[in-house]
Amino acid sequence: MTPRNEIKAELYRTVLLLHPDPILIRTLEAWCAGAEDAQVLADLRNWNEAKYLEMQEWLSSLTGRDLEAVTSKLEEYRKAA
Repeated sequence: MTPRNEIKAELYRTVLLLHPDPILIRTLEAWCAGAEDAQVLADLRNWNEAKYLEMQEWLSSLTGRDLEAVTSKLEEYRKAA
């Protein structure tokens, strides 16, 4: 197995453990199976944007630690852009 394939496999296992969202899992499976990088990148960007918007919608219904956690995640995302 090449280092790139090992990275793909490890990322796939990481996502399975951290956030088993079916759309994200299928995108990584496609990438591991040889899908074009440009398509995988577009799919990941779409997934990230949709999740970011979804989390923003949650803010008005959250309080306390939940509000802090989601706000922190959104800020981390913005800084990583």
